[in-house]
Amino acid sequence: MADLDLQMMESKMEALRARAEEVSSGASGDAHAKLLRKVETLQTQYAIASENWQGIEGSMLGRISNLEKERDELTKKEADVRRKARELVYLIVSVWKYTY
Repeated sequence: MADLDLQMMESKMEALRARAEEVSSGASGDAHAKLLRKVETLQTQYAIASENWQGIEGSMLGRISNLEKERDELTKKEADVRRKARELVYLIVSVWKYTY
């Protein structure tokens, strides 16, 4: 989604740049100045959006890393519990054989 937003802003910037070139080739300086301000505004918005998305991406990558660590710990705990359960079953079967 961030890529789509950024691509849309880049497209708008390119369109405004092209329009600014058209205007500068024969139109008044006032229209040219307005278009340049729009381009600058879009460039600023793009930079802010890009920075925000980088922050969001960094946060998500951190969360993913933490969840992967938690998953690995739980996998290890599950393996330990299964091992202990097998040992208990073996012990119970051994005691049962000697009792009966």
